[in-house]
Amino acid sequence: MSEYLHNRPAVLLFGLVVTLASLMQVWMYFYVAKYHLLSHYDQRNVMHNVKRSFILAPMLLIAASAVSFISLLQPYFIYLIVPFFLMRRRQSIRIPL
Repeated sequence: MSEYLHNRPAVLLFGLVVTLASLMQVWMYFYVAKYHLLSHYDQRNVMHNVKRSFILAPMLLIAASAVSFISLLQPYFIYLIVPFFLMRRRQSIRIPL
């Protein structure tokens, strides 16, 4: 991206590729959480994390692509903050009392 920082089609294509990659990652996360989750994880909390990931990641990346029509530098900020939203999770491991 450093060579094509001010090239609008490059920014849009980057946004499309990152959005598709995040959708595939969330789909894999959903599949593993639904069918292959170990018993010591709380499935309700894990599925909440999956739903939040599905809503936040692709929607923020699509918004970044839309913002690229207005400004070419603002989408990079959105691309940078998306991983921080996805790292914040609810505790998923059951703690025995």
